[in-house]
Amino acid sequence: MRSHFVFFAILFFTVFTRFYGLMHDSPYFFDPDERNMAAAITRFRLPATPPEIGKCLLKEFTTIKNNAPETNEGNCTLNPHFFAYGQFPLYLSYISDQLHRSISTLSPPLFPIYEADPYLSQESRATSFNYAIFWLRFWSAVASTLTVIFVYHLARQLFTINFSLLTAALVAFTPALIQSAHFGTTESLLTFCFMGIVYFSCKMLKYDVFYSSRSFRQDGYQPVTRQARTLEFIQFILFISFLIGIALGSKLTGIFFLFPPLFTLFILFIRSLWKKQFIVSLFYCFIVTLFFVSSSFFFIISSPYNIVAYKDFLGSVFGYEQAVATGTYQAFYTRQFVNSIPILFQIEKVFPYALGWPVFILGLIGFLILVLSIFVDTLSYLIKKLSKILNKLQRKHKKKSNLLSIIYADGLEFVTAYRKGKRELKFPTGRIGWIIVVISFLVYLLPNAFLFAKWTRFMTPILPFFALFTAYYIDRIAYLIMSSRAKSRDPMTQYVIFVLCILTFLPGIAFMSIYSQPDSRISASYWIWTTLPDKSYVLSETANVVDIPVGLPKGIVPQKDFEVISFDFYHLDESPELFNQLITHLSKADYIFIPSRRIFANHLRLYSSYPLVTRYYELLFTGKLGFEKVEEFSSYPTIGIGPIFLEIPDEAAEETYTVFDHPVIRIYKKEKLLTKEEYKSLFL
Repeated sequence: MRSHFVFFAILFFTVFTRFYGLMHDSPYFFDPDERNMAAAITRFRLPATPPEIGKCLLKEFTTIKNNAPETNEGNCTLNPHFFAYGQFPLYLSYISDQLHRSISTLSPPLFPIYEADPYLSQESRATSFNYAIFWLRFWSAVASTLTVIFVYHLARQLFTINFSLLTAALVAFTPALIQSAHFGTTESLLTFCFMGIVYFSCKMLKYDVFYSSRSFRQDGYQPVTRQARTLEFIQFILFISFLIGIALGSKLTGIFFLFPPLFTLFILFIRSLWKKQFIVSLFYCFIVTLFFVSSSFFFIISSPYNIVAYKDFLGSVFGYEQAVATGTYQAFYTRQFVNSIPILFQIEKVFPYALGWPVFILGLIGFLILVLSIFVDTLSYLIKKLSKILNKLQRKHKKKSNLLSIIYADGLEFVTAYRKGKRELKFPTGRIGWIIVVISFLVYLLPNAFLFAKWTRFMTPILPFFALFTAYYIDRIAYLIMSSRAKSRDPMTQYVIFVLCILTFLPGIAFMSIYSQPDSRISASYWIWTTLPDKSYVLSETANVVDIPVGLPKGIVPQKDFEVISFDFYHLDESPELFNQLITHLSKADYIFIPSRRIFANHLRLYSSYPLVTRYYELLFTGKLGFEKVEEFSSYPTIGIGPIFLEIPDEAAEETYTVFDHPVIRIYKKEKLLTKEEYKSLFL
């Protein structure tokens, strides 16, 4: 009963951390991927009358539209004209919005908006941009919550109940998972699917159909008859196929999720051949066929335009998107990855911030210990088998070769020493579950880590694995403490676990502060509107989703007229014309805005490639341009308990981790007038 209470408490905190401040940046919405997905949803049109919907869908999916126009014509289209991601999250959000409209005819706003939303007066079956964002985030938060449930049940296959609860709590308070739930992108859906697939793959090991009924009677919760086990096994395959289908229908990265079930089926197939159960082997061949057919079916259903408009799909995924990810085409927004070292970049810029330093360190140690333990168990198992084979050879041949004698003696010595340590020699099923977890983690980690583009979101689906590895390490610590003190219930163990848990939860708790205070761009905009003189000339930076100052409601701030130049610093070193424009803007500017760290942090380390950009920021930061910093706005994760105040600066993380929801904004004011010639001489 106590464990149930703790689990529901964890779920409560999970729901709170995922849904609190869900529309924190409304009505601006600063994530570009989310905005692209929402824009695709607004293109969907269905007839207002239900009988016409069937005709619309039939027309849509029987006509190949590889050269569809960019704008919708008429009232019938489900083509997103956007294939960087799949259609499943788009359709899920669109259908949710239409159902909401059907249920509630008066439909009050679900979040505060500053301008009239066309959604409220629209009679056609379309979705407005604001509500598209809302439903994308809603389902992202739901998927992130369900991920905690899957991780808990996965941990139950590997741990005791207490450490399963700990694993679920670690996932609930993982900073990057909280962040991804607050954006309507595909990461939360992919993480949910991956954890569900790994869970059902481990579950299949216990429902293996070749086991005898007797072995299952010892397990109270599992079915007894072979027919019942077979039906359960097929159900697991269908569940996995569904999850893989919607994962692929959300993003093609879901292709990596095929490994856990295929690896599990391979183990079961080899084991059936080893035991000469050929009928069971044929059954597994049928299961593999069913798996691929059903996965393909769910993939097509969840993202049909990947087939209907296959040229657009292939051109996007295997054209521009692939070129950017692999570095074949180096877009201006990927310069942080130039000269980056795979694995080391993730260790330095991604995992410490996405997980929090405590979970990252403990999880990394736990992973290494787990891999070593699996290696030792596998080696001892193989040596035991080898010793049995050599023992049989010894009986058949009285005279043994020297080589066989040495191998047998060494193997027997290792096995004897291992047995004295009271370790189990036969390979346990639970270890195979850990092998599935470890290899699934590596199969996803390594290919994505070695891509040129190393965005934090690429690592999101494997973040729950660190919770498993952390719980494993804490479990080992507890075991060692209890063994050394020869007590089953030692207060020292409880104190150590309590301290470690508090440390692992702090980064996630601190991260929630981002959604309990105004966005740094809104705070900066308020200061700009109320402080800067009217007609101020401002030099800013280009390529922001929304430039500052953002528009605030009338009556809150005075209405002023600023001239804000969004200057293209990305191509400054390639264009002499841009350099001349920069000199002109510097001579006229009253203020300089740095809306994030995207440009200066990525270029200051690449002086030889971008000398002018680098020189500009060096001169600005040292005051030689005649500008002094007058204000800085940040929204770092913070936690305060009484006199204790902890702030976690994370601007050094991979840039997309901070710039979409809590960038640092710097404002400089001109204190010294310089001529154009003086500015040029500073650069030369």
